[in-house]
Amino acid sequence: MKRHLIAVPLAALCAVGVYAGLSRHLYYNAGVSMPQGWYWREVLRHSPSKVLRPGDLVFFWPSQDLLTQYAGFLQLDAKDRPWLKRVAGMPYETVCRTYGVVTIGVLAARKERFLFPLIDDYPLQLWEGCRQLDFGEYFVVGTHPRSFDSRYFGPIAETSIIGRAHALWVRSVE
Repeated sequence: MKRHLIAVPLAALCAVGVYAGLSRHLYYNAGVSMPQGWYWREVLRHSPSKVLRPGDLVFFWPSQDLLTQYAGFLQLDAKDRPWLKRVAGMPYETVCRTYGVVTIGVLAARKERFLFPLIDDYPLQLWEGCRQLDFGEYFVVGTHPRSFDSRYFGPIAETSIIGRAHALWVRSVE
C-alpha cells in the first residue's frame, strides 16, 4: 500500500516533467503563411550560419520594429508566438526585386524566384533593386503566395532565430 502512495505521485511528477520539457519544443502553427499543423523546434547548438541551409524551416521572434511598423496589419497574437518561415536567402547572398519578382542568389548556382503579391488593405513598403545580405541576415519566406515575409519586411537577424523547425503533422496551405 505504501508503494502506491509513493509510486503514483512520482509517476505523475515524471509525466509533468516530460510534458514540460517537450512542450517547450512543440509548436502548433495556426497561421496561413506555412502549412498548418504541429512542428518540432530543434535548438541550434551552433551559430545558425554554420548549420542552416536554404530550404530549412526556422522559428524566429519578429523584431519590435517590425511589430510596431505593421501593428495595424498583424494578428493580435503575432508578438506572443514565434513565427515560422523557410530560409530562402543566406548571409552574403544577393537579393533582387525587379518588376514584382524577387530573385535570390543571382550570381550563385542556386537561383530562386518569388512573386511579390500585394496584400490587400495595407500599404506595404515596396522596393526595387538588389542588395547583398549582411553577415547574420536571413531572407525568409512562407509557402503561401500571400505570405507576409521578408519580401515585405526585409531580412531577419540571426539573433532572432530560436531554432530549426521540423514538420510532425501538417495540412497543406490552401
